[in-house]
Amino acid sequence: MRLYCESDVNRVKLVRRLKNCGMSLEDIKALLDSGEENSRKAMVEKTLRILQIEEEQNRKRIDELKKQDKERAEIVKLVEKCLSCDFQTCPAECIPRTQIIQ
Repeated sequence: MRLYCESDVNRVKLVRRLKNCGMSLEDIKALLDSGEENSRKAMVEKTLRILQIEEEQNRKRIDELKKQDKERAEIVKLVEKCLSCDFQTCPAECIPRTQIIQ
């Protein structure tokens, strides 16, 4: 059994949070090993940088999800048209039959 001090546990938690936000391990290591002194001001500045990075990563993920949602909505509209379509005389604007799940 191994015991960890509170600062080690907090460091692991921080690494996990940053990783979950999409940061690479190399970027996380560079941020944490920046060699800053342990003054209160330095710790606050580091925390602020981390929060800003998390915010930017979240914005990027939200933008990507919005893009995916828009694309999905367009596909749903196309496929819904197929419900009332006669497949034998399918209009040119319809999605090809090969793209419909069978």
